Amino acid sequence: MNHHFRGIVPPLLTPLTEAGEIDVPSLERLTEHLVASGVQAGCTDAHGVVDRADRGDLIARRVVDGAAAALGRAVAGIVTVWDPHVVVVGGGVAGAGPRWWEVLRSTARAELVEVLADVEIRPAALGARAALVGAAHTARQALATKEDG
Repeated sequence: MNHHFRGIVPPLLTPLTEAGEIDVPSLERLTEHLVASGVQAGCTDAHGVVDRADRGDLIARRVVDGAAAALGRAVAGIVTVWDPHVVVVGGGVAGAGPRWWEVLRSTARAELVEVLADVEIRPAALGARAALVGAAHTARQALATKEDG
């Protein structure tokens, strides 16, 4: 499915009651008004943008390529300072797909001096769960240390 955006894409403000809770009836009216006015839903997360890029959406490709290139430049800076053997990228971007990884790696290599350009850059095996598993491991270690001390 190819989406064509047109017109203005406004931010959706969330109406609140005087008690600070979401005013559901007002939010429904606002949403209905926006849809009736021609506002279209786009991607709601990074996976949607990557999917659109993979299907040929030029704007999504620019977004994906720009994000991957920015991270590639950041990785090159880290490699230049620390000279690691491997760079492991975790979090949600680990599953961003081949196009994203190709741009990230090629940008990083283009920024690096030749002697560092062969550094391995790979996705974390745990993908988006990497940070959560690391936090759980750290918490477990802290509890074990507390029980021992």
